[in-house]
Amino acid sequence: MHERLALEEYSRGVLIKDISFVEGGVLIRGQTGNPFFGYWNIQTGQFGHETLEPVKFERILGFSNDGRFLILQKQGNRVQVWDRVIGKVAATFEHPTGQPPSHISNDGKTIVTSEGYKKLAVWDIPTGERHCKLKTGDGHCHLAPTGDFVVAGVVATVHDAHTGRKICSLPVDSSFATISPDGRSFVHAYHNRAKLFDLETGEKRESLVAPFELINGTVSPDNRRIAVGGCFQGVRVWDIPSEDIVATWDVPERYSRYLAFNADSSLLVSASDAGVVRLWDVAGNRELACLVLLNEIEWVTITPEGDFLGSNNASKYARWQMDGKKVDFDQYAKQFHSPKRVAASLKVG
Repeated sequence: MHERLALEEYSRGVLIKDISFVEGGVLIRGQTGNPFFGYWNIQTGQFGHETLEPVKFERILGFSNDGRFLILQKQGNRVQVWDRVIGKVAATFEHPTGQPPSHISNDGKTIVTSEGYKKLAVWDIPTGERHCKLKTGDGHCHLAPTGDFVVAGVVATVHDAHTGRKICSLPVDSSFATISPDGRSFVHAYHNRAKLFDLETGEKRESLVAPFELINGTVSPDNRRIAVGGCFQGVRVWDIPSEDIVATWDVPERYSRYLAFNADSSLLVSASDAGVVRLWDVAGNRELACLVLLNEIEWVTITPEGDFLGSNNASKYARWQMDGKKVDFDQYAKQFHSPKRVAASLKVG
């Protein structure tokens, strides 16, 4: 039987806050002692921090659903919108309340800020004018990637983001939910059931049952698949038209809270609270590789076969095993450290 090197135990000092699938890789916003922002190259397996020269900012507050626009916190009430495609600041926005923005649309023109206790405001960035002000119930909200809808509240209420007009209410908690990339659907995943709603009508389109407790979900860009993450185990993908199970994967981490498909819906990335990011080939029903963020700087990318690459001091922050038994990392490092084999494992087809 082929021996496989694997991580047995590692530092769990990283809390992932958000992910986005972009061209050639995955954007990751995380938190250690300080917030950080990085990019996992899914062609090579390399991970690194993105530098936004020559812009100076305090921290990255978030990014658009497609990863193009970043919200950069400046001093005081000022934020800048950074366009990753053209590599420069696209806009500057000053929010009057002192509460930092939390969401931005894919066109970089609509932004959401907190307006005090359980309230939010939707703004037009080019003009600086406020579209509307809304009550959120629990302070939680979602902005559609298109910038057209805001969903907020313990009982998820859908509003027109431009006027604040209530469109409909959905019989679910908005805390465990995501809006689809096209801004038309709302997927709620909680307990063991995933529910899909039409945002314009409130009509429930699907209700699918998983064999494990769910914590969140996402819809593929082609609107044909739903993926869900579990609280204690598992990631599952369904085909929406047929309701057939496309794939189910067991994962050892708790809380696979963040999920995202790539542009053609063939790949899925899932991320746990504990700093583990997994890349899945949906059609091939297999894991391609796993990124483990050991801390703000150190990381390891490891394949199911045990081949790995990582930062210079990664081995100091992890214990390793071989087929279930603890091993001395230095004994096997030369055998399994292979950037070439990791890159080959990441190729699909």
